[in-house]
Amino acid sequence: MKYLISFIQIFIFNILGALIAKYQCDCSLFVEESICLGIDTCNWINELCVNKDCFDMDENECDLIGKCSLNQEGNCESSSFCTNYQVKDQIDCMIKKGNCGAENQKNAAGFYQCKSYNSVDCNSLAAENCTNNYEDRETFCWLNSTKQCQSYNINSCEGLPLDVCDKLECKNSNSQCSAFLCSDITSQDQCTYVQDGTWGSLTLCQWKEDQTPKCIERTETKDFTNITCSKMTDGRYYWKNESCVSCPKNYEDNSSSSLSLILYLIYVLQYL
Repeated sequence: MKYLISFIQIFIFNILGALIAKYQCDCSLFVEESICLGIDTCNWINELCVNKDCFDMDENECDLIGKCSLNQEGNCESSSFCTNYQVKDQIDCMIKKGNCGAENQKNAAGFYQCKSYNSVDCNSLAAENCTNNYEDRETFCWLNSTKQCQSYNINSCEGLPLDVCDKLECKNSNSQCSAFLCSDITSQDQCTYVQDGTWGSLTLCQWKEDQTPKCIERTETKDFTNITCSKMTDGRYYWKNESCVSCPKNYEDNSSSSLSLILYLIYVLQYL
C-alpha cells in the first residue's frame, strides 16, 4: 500500500511541478486586439483574431510555419511541395519543411533548394549518406560523436549532435547539448520562459526575489492577467474564465482533465 501512496504522491508532484506547455493557441482563442497583435502568427481582422496568411509573414516567421515557404523571390507563400521550398540552412528542409531533403549548394539567391526523398532508417545509412535524411516528421538523421548515423527527435535538445545544437536553439555546454533551463536566465526582464529547442515544449519561468535573486521554474499562473497571460507565455496560454490556462491540442478544450484527476487522487490519498 505504501508503494501505491508514493506513486500517487510522485504523480501529483509531477503534474503540479513546472508549468510546461506543448501547444500554441489557435488565434481564435485571443479575443482582444492588443493581445492578438502581440502574437507573431495572428492578425486582427474584422474584430476577430485570425491566423496569418503566409504572404503576411516575414522571412523569419515563414521558416517556422510548416504550411508556408519562401519562393524563388524570397517572399513567403503557401506551398506543399518540397521543390517549392528554399531555406537558409540545409537542415531546415528536413525539420521545418517536413519530409524534404536539400541540395548541397546554395542557389543564386543564397538559399538551399529543398527536394523530395523517401523516409529512411537512419541506423542503416552509411556516414556519407546520413545528413539531410529524415525518418518521419519528428525524427531526422545525423552523425553522432562517433561518426555513426543515428536518429534524433526534433522536439528535444537532449543529446543532439553539437554541430546542430545551436541551430536548433539548444544549449551547448561542456560538449553536451541540452535544453536551456530557467536557471540559465540571469535577467529579471528575460525570466519568462525557456523552450526545449525550436519545436519542443515550453517551460514557464518566474523571478524569485531572495538573498540571491534568481530565475526559477514557474508552478502557477495566478499572477497573470488577461493582458500578460499570452504575452508572457509565447502564445502557449490564453485567458479563459478569469484564468490563464494552457492551450489545448487541436484547440479542443480539455484543460480541466488534469485538475479533475489531481482532485480525485487527493481524495483517494485521504482514505489509504
